[in-house]
Amino acid sequence: MYNNVLNIIQQLIRIRTHQPEGDESDAVKYILTLLDPTRMSYQIVQHGQNRSSLIVRIKGNGEKPTVLFMGHLDTIGLASTREWKHYPYSADFDGSFVYGRGANNKGGVTAMILAADILAKKDKLPCDVIFAFTADNDENGLGAKALVEGSFLEDVGEIIFVQPTNCNIGIAQKGVAWLDFEVKGHTSHAAFPRQNADVLKLVLDYHKRFCSSLRTEEAHPYLGTNTCVITELQSQGFARYMFPEAAKCSIDVRFLPSFNESLIYNLIRETSKILSKNNPECVFNVSVNNFRLPCAMDDESPNIKRIEQIYKQLEYKQKKTGIYYLCDVSLVVPRLGVPFAIIGPGEDIYRSNKDEGISIDDIIKMARFYENYVMHI
Repeated sequence: MYNNVLNIIQQLIRIRTHQPEGDESDAVKYILTLLDPTRMSYQIVQHGQNRSSLIVRIKGNGEKPTVLFMGHLDTIGLASTREWKHYPYSADFDGSFVYGRGANNKGGVTAMILAADILAKKDKLPCDVIFAFTADNDENGLGAKALVEGSFLEDVGEIIFVQPTNCNIGIAQKGVAWLDFEVKGHTSHAAFPRQNADVLKLVLDYHKRFCSSLRTEEAHPYLGTNTCVITELQSQGFARYMFPEAAKCSIDVRFLPSFNESLIYNLIRETSKILSKNNPECVFNVSVNNFRLPCAMDDESPNIKRIEQIYKQLEYKQKKTGIYYLCDVSLVVPRLGVPFAIIGPGEDIYRSNKDEGISIDDIIKMARFYENYVMHI
């Protein structure tokens, strides 16, 4: 099995599926060469421009609701390869780890492929099993949206989202809101500053006030606190000694399950109203160009307790965790309303964007867990 796992993950890394192009169809074609069509059925969901998602179904006896495993094929882009010791698409292997762009999420995809092969060879399964390999997880969720809106997942009763959690049990994910905030004021000479002319200060004031409104007394046990950061800041000026006439910023907001959609939108509007009232000569505009709800399971929910029991039987380390970054969970769970967990091999790459690598042993470990999760449903 070890050599087979190594070959699969290396080939997946070498197939470039980085954003913004994606090109996930190339990975879909490769995955189909690894699956036995006599033991499972599949559907390819086309998104155009060489982008597609793959749905693989293995029939069971129907005693239990369908289980869905969902992992993604796209990877985040590369700004530079200079700091990489291992070239991002060489899939170097050092005897334990394989290195390359997408190693972590494609390690999860490899575990899904192994689990699908194992389950398809069993005589009896207690339920249908779906393996969904999606496009565009790291940007707009093109694949997940198509599967949910196309009614491909209507019979699903439980979901394992295959995301890099270092094999820990993920039970919660933060919500996300991307804000675009703009102030239009009046140009003024820097030697004679006026409050309503300092549009950059007003943009920063909005950010400060909004951050303050998000503060909570207690941190979430798995998600920490709400965060609110400026990721882009621009101004429209024509001379270094003049105040710019307008300024705008992009704000990334990550919020806890205790904050719902109406509360977040109300805070967005109210913060803008306060500034507008205090600065009547300025025009304020705020828009939300991406909004994802937070999702969380209770520690004592039956599916989480079952996962803990399976981990105990397999002698795996039991540690629950939360997911801070954006993924398909926030597009699927609010629509389907079913129990879920987020579990996969590899560590998230957002803390370090170089020399991404994954343990072959962890891929095999997770494939074994996915098999047991179905058989013990």
